[in-house]
Amino acid sequence: MWNVLLLCFLGCKQPPPKLPERSQMVAYEALSDTSYTDSVKSILPQAQIDAKLQRATQILIAATRDPLQPMSVQSMTDAEKIAGYPSQGHFLKVMNSGAFPASYLSHLSQYGKIDLGISKRSFADGRVLWVIGWGKHVLDMDPVPLTLPLDGVFPLRIGDFEADRAILYLAPPDQPVEKIELIEGTHRWMLDFHVPGEYRFEVLLQDVNGAEHYNEIALLFSVFVDTELPTVTSTAVHLTPPNPIVAEQQLFQAVNDLRRERQLPPLKLFPLFVPLAREHSALMASTRMVQHRIAGVTNGVPEKAGKLAHPKANHFQNVAAALTAEEALTLAKDSPGHFQVFLCETCTHMSIGAALEPTLSPNPRLYVTWEVLEFPRGTPQPIDKLNRDF
Repeated sequence: MWNVLLLCFLGCKQPPPKLPERSQMVAYEALSDTSYTDSVKSILPQAQIDAKLQRATQILIAATRDPLQPMSVQSMTDAEKIAGYPSQGHFLKVMNSGAFPASYLSHLSQYGKIDLGISKRSFADGRVLWVIGWGKHVLDMDPVPLTLPLDGVFPLRIGDFEADRAILYLAPPDQPVEKIELIEGTHRWMLDFHVPGEYRFEVLLQDVNGAEHYNEIALLFSVFVDTELPTVTSTAVHLTPPNPIVAEQQLFQAVNDLRRERQLPPLKLFPLFVPLAREHSALMASTRMVQHRIAGVTNGVPEKAGKLAHPKANHFQNVAAALTAEEALTLAKDSPGHFQVFLCETCTHMSIGAALEPTLSPNPRLYVTWEVLEFPRGTPQPIDKLNRDF
């Protein structure tokens, strides 16, 4: 009898859990044989066609209603999330008579090893629309599930890197952003998926040089817990040139709405640094560079603020450029590291500035600078006022 029970126990064991299909994973997935492989290799020897980026371009090209209009930020980020591409993707459209868009791809050679996705759509009048997706292939990772049941878990393991450290920023749907240091080649179990929704992951590679920190986005993806994936039904964006002053007011309110959703107190406007934020946005617009510091142009708002007022504040800055204020905020929120700036728990004030790029285009981009501020030494006062009082 015991033999029968033992055989039954051995024979009736639960089978190991079935791994999701590759299409349901967040992963790099090289396509070695496509109709574009040879053309791409001749232009970009370090590039590879990636199945996930290819899928994202297919989603976008199918949702395009007006091929001459720009694609919205939301449609591009959603397409990338649905496809399960694990790095930061960028997308562009090319409209021509059907020739392979080699000249556009050649500009990507400066980025070294990249992933590509390319889709095209022909129209009855002979025009051909190309959607190209590309992303820097900075850091390898093991595949992770794109969707997860409530209270599920999974291991995250990243490959080798040369930076000083790798920092994971994890943005849950309802909590502050969590910051975790990762060790190369080591599994880190991801837990606490107790609330349905989208969990956004970002891995930054950081080099520390004295007091300066240099960050590079190495991974950026989402895992959807007990919730539906987003859909892309249109790539259209509402193209009314924004008023920068109105945009500042809208974005200030939107950031405080995000804080209230996570039970954080709203930030107060700090008018003293608003002109500095506006000036920085104008400098970004004139150079068409979205950076905290622009070499040869400006060392950034914190340095100028330190010369303007005393005591010095702690600055946490976000910058973005988009066709609308809403899209600029979407870009900033999409990165957990930048989203964390908006949710700074010790910060009490914010200065914000916006500027339109100088262009003859009917659709100028809006450049935005957010300065989220902490005053550990007291509220800054203009230095010239302090001198007069003295």
